[in-house]
Amino acid sequence: MRVEFFEGLPGVVAALVVVGCIASIFGFRVRKPARSRTPAAHEVPRFEEGAIAERADPDRPSFGQSAQVRLTPQLNALVERARAHGFEALYEVTGEGEAAKHRLEVRRPDHPAGQPLPYIAFSAGDAGLVDVIFGGMFPGPIDHNGADTEIDWRTVRWDQVDNVLATFAHKLFARFD
Repeated sequence: MRVEFFEGLPGVVAALVVVGCIASIFGFRVRKPARSRTPAAHEVPRFEEGAIAERADPDRPSFGQSAQVRLTPQLNALVERARAHGFEALYEVTGEGEAAKHRLEVRRPDHPAGQPLPYIAFSAGDAGLVDVIFGGMFPGPIDHNGADTEIDWRTVRWDQVDNVLATFAHKLFARFD
């Protein structure tokens, strides 16, 4: 072997070490070959002619039944609390069963004239969920337009209704003096 071959070897080894360090610092990795981005053809499952279609759970109570047990007592308690604070409160139920809509509207003594009253409404959602709509002019810090008017809606599970009512009550009864 020639000696000239070994003279350049330390430089090559040093270059490989430097490249390896840079790759490990910046996270360069050797990538695996990319998979095809076209989805593989999957066979669509077919139902047999005698298969029974999926039905709603008969054990799950309807919105009207659940609202009567869970929602009505809580909204009545909020009405009593509002009246104890000197507010005017109106709780009304329109419709029956799945078409029922439970609405609570509260007027504070310091509510600005011409502004929408704070309200919260509950109605039946899809798949046993509850649709919640709330809005109006709430007391508190005001925005650049001079109002803290908001409206929002969401779909929640029955176990989340308590949290939604607590948030509404906090906005309504909080003191920003």
